[in-house]
Amino acid sequence: MTFHAKYCIILDIISDAGECVDMILYEAYNLDASNPYTMFDVHDLIWELHFHRAYECVFVCSGEICCRIEHETYHAKPGMLLFVMPNQLHSLTTSGTSHCYILRFSPELIGHFHNSYLDRIPRDSCFAFRSSEDIINFYLSQKAKPQNIYVLKALLYKICGELVEHTDFLYRRNSSKDLLIYSLLDYIHKHYIDKCSLRTAAEDCCCDYYYASKTFIKYTGISFVDYVNNLRVQKACYLIKNTNDTCMDISLNCGFTSLRSFNRNFLKYCRCTPSEYAHANHA
Repeated sequence: MTFHAKYCIILDIISDAGECVDMILYEAYNLDASNPYTMFDVHDLIWELHFHRAYECVFVCSGEICCRIEHETYHAKPGMLLFVMPNQLHSLTTSGTSHCYILRFSPELIGHFHNSYLDRIPRDSCFAFRSSEDIINFYLSQKAKPQNIYVLKALLYKICGELVEHTDFLYRRNSSKDLLIYSLLDYIHKHYIDKCSLRTAAEDCCCDYYYASKTFIKYTGISFVDYVNNLRVQKACYLIKNTNDTCMDISLNCGFTSLRSFNRNFLKYCRCTPSEYAHANHA
């Protein structure tokens, strides 16, 4: 039994240790010297607006993915690659069905490129990747047996090389509204387990409540409350699938104040109840 939830997407991730683990959107990806990259094999991708320190490459195998990177929107079709720079606000959605590989990696893996374009962003972040088979082969080989870091670096620099050939780069300029969204999203991911309201977030960001609300909806397409509850439900999905915790414990650990609120929001975003989700994933 499979649930195709609009927001809750289970991913197959391959780390550099060769381990396969089930993760979900917004689970912490702490990339460092011991864990410099993660790779995802994703179907029907939907990720809300977010940002992270790592680079991210999205290679589309089938379907079409709509990607918003800051103020630009791209429609990536099979064979195309989306390149996201560190700390760029971005979201990815699928209107129908899609299949893609996602490679997220630390800047240190492409030190020369990173230092050369540290304060710049691509004018066009979407292009037809000529060496598409290299991405697929790397994923399959890494899944079977960990590859050495030089194989990965060769692939990453090939991607960077094609990007540089494809487009020029612009100096990065963030408006006050961009900086506010960064601050609000950062606040959410630090406090969603606790009492996380737009009013407290706005105060933390030294911003007017109504201005913060209007700006957040304009940038993300959803309200602050919906974003927070969606994030909490996705964390709950991970805990249901990977722990034996009770629904009450999971609801409290994800920031919900009552089991009733947890069940209502879970059904809203996953189109199934927590118990139905648990049955489907533990069968």
